Amino acid sequence: MKKILALILSLVMAFSLAVPAVNAATEKTAVVYLEGYGSWLFDENGEQIFPVELDIIGGITEVFDEMTLDLVMGKLTGNYDDYSEKMYNLFAPAFAEIKLDKNGEATDENGNYYFGTGSNPVTYVHHSNDRYDCGYYRFHYDWRLSCEYNAELLADFVENVLASSGADKVSLVGRCLGGNIISAFLENAPEETLSKVDDAVLYIPSTLGVDFIGALFSGNIVLDSNAIDNYVEYSLSGNDILASGGSGDLFEILTVTVNFLNEVYILGFTADEIEKIYEDVKGDTLARILRDSFATFPSFWSMVPAESVEEGIEFIFPTDELKTEYAGLITKIRSYHRNVQLKAEETTKRLSENGMDIMIISKYNFPDFPVSENAMRQSDSTAATFRTSFGATTSDFGNILDKKYTDSVSQENRKYLSADNMIDASTCVLPDNTWFIKNLYHDEFPASVDRLINKFIFTENATVNTFAEYPQFLNYDKETDSLSPVTGLDDGDIIVKGTVTSKLASFMKFMNLVIDIIKKVVSGEIDLGALLG
Repeated sequence: MKKILALILSLVMAFSLAVPAVNAATEKTAVVYLEGYGSWLFDENGEQIFPVELDIIGGITEVFDEMTLDLVMGKLTGNYDDYSEKMYNLFAPAFAEIKLDKNGEATDENGNYYFGTGSNPVTYVHHSNDRYDCGYYRFHYDWRLSCEYNAELLADFVENVLASSGADKVSLVGRCLGGNIISAFLENAPEETLSKVDDAVLYIPSTLGVDFIGALFSGNIVLDSNAIDNYVEYSLSGNDILASGGSGDLFEILTVTVNFLNEVYILGFTADEIEKIYEDVKGDTLARILRDSFATFPSFWSMVPAESVEEGIEFIFPTDELKTEYAGLITKIRSYHRNVQLKAEETTKRLSENGMDIMIISKYNFPDFPVSENAMRQSDSTAATFRTSFGATTSDFGNILDKKYTDSVSQENRKYLSADNMIDASTCVLPDNTWFIKNLYHDEFPASVDRLINKFIFTENATVNTFAEYPQFLNYDKETDSLSPVTGLDDGDIIVKGTVTSKLASFMKFMNLVIDIIKKVVSGEIDLGALLG
């Protein structure tokens, strides 16, 4: 019996030399997880002040007549002061308790307390659950503050986790904004601390920016009718909140109506007119609202793409007086931009070459938020794929990469082309360590992705070629919560807008839906009163 066991052990040891080694066999690991923005915030009395209750629709309804008149008069006279004041009064008061000071810092009065941690997230070392095959510790942080400041806290938190858990090293997993903090940590942490990090997983990181935030903060909002149409039909269509609670029929009306209006050019005309009005009011209205809300958060500035940072500072703080007043905040904005964002790709590559296992997970097959010039690019419905992947070349949404482009890809790099011809991963900073998940929304983090990350964490030197079941390009199935290899184009992947056939089909779909809704209302199948409000 002992000989048999010895033989088995010998075979296992021999086999382990031919495959990537499992970390858990040599040392104990703990996972430190960083959520994206949006954790609950409390004031010094323990009262919850975030999430914010913001009834914009109700507010607009109350002053709709006045605002409509103000808007018309503004269009006629060029003076939008009354309209701008009413818009400001709708938004700004809701953020009064959570906005930061002019240095981009929090006080007890504006929510310097976080869910479950009191005011000190560093000492809150709590083993959360068995999400991964090791200790799992969530780093609770104030998501409004500077990513560099939170990275300093993260360094202390890592030391506390190691001391508390007895682990030898940690694996960092950061989602969206959490990825920005990890990037700041990797850039600024002492070598001794970095040596205690075994893996870094960047899940849809916003380190290189989010286009719609850049558009808002720089004032460069662009409204394109096709982008709006695509976003409503393909990015919002899978939203569980809209599809549930009795609003499914209402959402279908919205989707088909927007599609029909776009095909007959009415949506394009409306978008153009709104954009013209926006150009007249953006300085007085948008910049002012942002200065009293999100633009006081250094973290949100970390999600402004590099090319828009200085333009954003000029838009939000247009005068010398404002620049002086907000000098502390502007210093934090530029520090992250220059010391982290602009160096992130180079630093990530260097650390990977020096032995740190780094995994980047990006997503695709949704149009981006329809307010920026990149709205037609591949995205996860919130962040563009070329940014979250650290450099992939992608087709526009609803298309594939141009044949001239794919033919130019070298034979050596053709393995990085997705089977559906939408992504070229060869241009990524880490082409062998970047995975792409198709049809998974930005805000979703299902168990199937945890299983992929778990595999990576417990396998040394893992790449996109290590796991047969998890190649570089994966398709997400929501019904089964599973990932499978992308093998080619799926039905409905290619969407062509603007043809005569699509106009006729759109009109017929619109009319059939109207008739169907009328029938349901008459039969009592739809409660029109409940549907509308």
